[in-house]
Amino acid sequence: KSTAFRSVAKHIPSGIGPNLSRQESKIKTGRLASEFELPKWITASAHKAHADEKIGLVFRNEGSRVIVSKIAPTSPLLGSELKEDCELLAINGHRVKSARRAAILVKEKIGQLDFTCFKGNKPRPIESELSMLRLTEKDCKDIHFVTMNGLVRVAHVFGSFSKSTIKEGDFCLSINGTVPSDASQAASLILKQSTRLIIMLSFSLSRLKANVVEYLMPRRQVVWEAGSNVCRITFSIGKKSYERRLRVHNDGNCEDISDNEVFSRELDKQLTKFTNAFYDEFHLGISDLAGMMKRS
Repeated sequence: KSTAFRSVAKHIPSGIGPNLSRQESKIKTGRLASEFELPKWITASAHKAHADEKIGLVFRNEGSRVIVSKIAPTSPLLGSELKEDCELLAINGHRVKSARRAAILVKEKIGQLDFTCFKGNKPRPIESELSMLRLTEKDCKDIHFVTMNGLVRVAHVFGSFSKSTIKEGDFCLSINGTVPSDASQAASLILKQSTRLIIMLSFSLSRLKANVVEYLMPRRQVVWEAGSNVCRITFSIGKKSYERRLRVHNDGNCEDISDNEVFSRELDKQLTKFTNAFYDEFHLGISDLAGMMKRS
């Protein structure tokens, strides 16, 4: 029998993960809203007259991102909006996934070179997800948005969008550099970019859920079922261990969907403590996201 747990906790309870208050938790987990900012979208162009001409850019890999490491004093891009430490997204509408690929595109191209980048010195939330898609006008109708509490949320995805990293429940942060004010504007921005490269920055709820669960419980006690919002968590009570399957909903509530019933007052207590703590931390993350979007 499924059991839903709804939290009303104001503090992270003892006995589950770090024993921290809400404010301490925000600092400890790096969720202080002022630490994050939405990266600014910039474009810059240069012209290569022949294959041997140098543009004067050096790139580096930084995790999954490609960063402009150096701009030579002789570069035609010196003085443009493109600066060192910008995150390179695309060259001439082609997505760039590695520094090596960026260097090859620049070397082989003759004529106009258009660089699309993110600029921003502060980190964006670790839950942010960058998706790049080239769609037809028909494909642009395969994503639906809703406006919730001032944030634009992905309601449904179909077709090409369902094959991307964009998932239902995620929040839309920007589309080709524009921050949508509501669901209608988000849909218009997608349609406006049909047949062109669409670069959408979103806030992944699945990443937020995983990060909060792993923060509250040791990694060895948590296993996520592939492609789902269900995780298996092991609770230790004395010398016994109990595994429970929890479905983590998009509103921050957790539901026990374990096949076997266990009659243990201590297990119920630990499970309730965990779900209370999860709900609290989950909504801190959403609150910080809202704060970041208000500053954008």
